[in-house]
Amino acid sequence: MGGLTAACKLIQRRCQLRGGSAIVNVVSVLLLVLFISTSFQSPFTRQSQPTKHSTRRTLRGAAHGAFGAAEEEFKVVDASEKSFFEPWIKQDFAQWEKTGIKMSAVTEMALRYRECFGEVFRFQIINGTLWVDHISERHSGWYPSRMGAGSLSAKGKIPYAILALMDTLRHHPGQIPDIDAVIQTSDFPCMLRQQPGNTPPPPVFGYNSHARFVDIPFPDYTYWGHEYHRLVDEDGLLLFGWEKQFKLLSEKWREKEIASRKPQVIWRGRTEDKEYPKRDELRRQFARCGDELRREGFEEEAELFSLRKPEVQLHDLGNYRYLMYIESDAWVTNLKQKLACGSVLMSNQMEFFEFFTRALQPGVHFVEVDSKDLCHDATLKVQGMNAAIEKGSQEESMQEKDAESRRFLKETAQNYTGAPWEIGQAGQEFLAQHVQMKDVRLYIRDALRKYASLQKFLPHTSWNAECYTGEMLLEQFGFPYAYDKQVVKQAYPWLENYGKSECEGKLSRKQVEKDDLYQA
Repeated sequence: MGGLTAACKLIQRRCQLRGGSAIVNVVSVLLLVLFISTSFQSPFTRQSQPTKHSTRRTLRGAAHGAFGAAEEEFKVVDASEKSFFEPWIKQDFAQWEKTGIKMSAVTEMALRYRECFGEVFRFQIINGTLWVDHISERHSGWYPSRMGAGSLSAKGKIPYAILALMDTLRHHPGQIPDIDAVIQTSDFPCMLRQQPGNTPPPPVFGYNSHARFVDIPFPDYTYWGHEYHRLVDEDGLLLFGWEKQFKLLSEKWREKEIASRKPQVIWRGRTEDKEYPKRDELRRQFARCGDELRREGFEEEAELFSLRKPEVQLHDLGNYRYLMYIESDAWVTNLKQKLACGSVLMSNQMEFFEFFTRALQPGVHFVEVDSKDLCHDATLKVQGMNAAIEKGSQEESMQEKDAESRRFLKETAQNYTGAPWEIGQAGQEFLAQHVQMKDVRLYIRDALRKYASLQKFLPHTSWNAECYTGEMLLEQFGFPYAYDKQVVKQAYPWLENYGKSECEGKLSRKQVEKDDLYQA
């Protein structure tokens, strides 16, 4: 707007005629109209780069709205296939094995939604059709617009959770029984295991859980979206969905040996959450490791850490031997991306888990670092792994080198069952075998099946629930930015026709009762 004001003033200075004010006003109005029309044009149609909040990289594909479909091939999954994570599903539902899940418990959870730190919705699946009851109002995690088009805060977490349900129903038709449940989309687990008066806690799905909570893990928005990680392919196109993101990262780093990567542990991330200032203490401790070691005179040890700066894109992390994962009083969405790079994942002792985390084994898939002594323990383990990598000479066979590395690591650190390069490969292979999009949807299907088997009531639609179509969901993705609807539509073209025939003529109970009252 500053440029427009200057232009108007310049016109006024050059117009010396007394009667020229009307002309000046007309010209100023025309300039204003031109400014508004160009400034508020959809970024999907405008030939410009995305807003600075969208990404710090120049993404020509994103600038032109070219994202491509998230799924390369559609296949219906056989009903007999079981999720690899079935043992953990059973464990998570053990809380309700004796009592079952009652309608009153589901309603209680819906009424207690304010106890969660994010948006909550209730959903029903009736004869394979999805109904959604938006419990919480549009708030900080649903449809805000603080960061502009192309950001997760604009699209919101709830639309992605609905997309996850639709995608699962699409790949598993007729395989999910009728169900009535609640999903909360906060960063934090919500429902404590120990309730006041020892009353049984109500069931709720959430993005992560903890031993003190009963939230049932539900795969988060990063499996279907792109906003948090901004991975791009060789043509500069933003990659929607985990399927393509994993393929990009694993193929990029598969041939790069661990010995040829930088012998440092790298960590980049937020160290202060203004909304929840106490949550990042562990991260702040780790971010200070290099400075603390230097103050103590350990310059060589300090060089083992790459912290905070310079900026490194997620898909370039594989240049480093060791990638640090640190919880933030919640799960962190980039765990799978770091594992996919084939570097050695190092992590604090994980307390918060998403649906696949508990299947990872310390010393096999990642290296565990003592949360109570982060800097010292991380230093010793990086030194030990570097020494093991560099100890084996080129003349030694790989078998001899592996044996020597294991022996050395057992002398310098605990809980190692593999050499560093084996740990990096094992993490990557775990994802390839168990955390592909087929596995994600299969987990959701089996978790919903288990939930349904414990229900002590016949599910029906709640009063506000609407029969949900893909077009309704696209409209929600498109508020407040039409651009976001366009890119989601490109990534998931099947949404346009999803649920049209199933929902045709079906009204919410609220609307039916209003119509009956009007007719009476």
